[in-house]
Amino acid sequence: MATFIQGYLLMLGLIMPIGMQNAFVLNQGIIRRYHYWVATICTLADLILVSLSVYGLGQLLNQAVILEHVLLTFGSIFLYYYAYSCLKRVWQNNYHTQSSRLKSRQFHQVMLTTLAITLLNPHVYLDTVLIWGSYSLSVAAENKPWLVAGGVSASLCWFFLLAAMGSYLAKWLMRPKAQRILDLAIAIVVVILASQLLHHLYLSLFSQ
Repeated sequence: MATFIQGYLLMLGLIMPIGMQNAFVLNQGIIRRYHYWVATICTLADLILVSLSVYGLGQLLNQAVILEHVLLTFGSIFLYYYAYSCLKRVWQNNYHTQSSRLKSRQFHQVMLTTLAITLLNPHVYLDTVLIWGSYSLSVAAENKPWLVAGGVSASLCWFFLLAAMGSYLAKWLMRPKAQRILDLAIAIVVVILASQLLHHLYLSLFSQ
């Protein structure tokens, strides 16, 4: 039980800060479009990634320097583009039209977007995976399943809470002003994350 709680708290600390994935789940809840399916996909992705991390992926990535550089480079580009998309919506300020367009997306489009935002985010690998991989080294082999179970339970609770909260608060969050504030906040956070990745890349390349 102690290991389960440790995994639960570790996952909450990693996924609760605002980011692309949380914003996407919340937005799907706001438009009430496949939001619980999105939460399910995010939880299953965490189940797979955490399991792989605990049983060796974290150590592998920590040793693969070239792979880390590739993830940092393309990850920062991906994050900057996402921030640009948010700022573009803030500038255009046509949220009524955008909401209609988002609601018209088909199930497979929403699922593919969920997977892209989850798996193309470099922080999934450079932060979550590495931290889980490192943390699991201090856990006995027989307790590792409990560590994974705790992390996945936290992921399940968090993503479904976000989806439900978005749906419940949709009346207020669907207002254009609220949408602009949310997009602006997300853009700022994502730019900071992308800049941190570039700084990490710089240190990795030139601080030998």
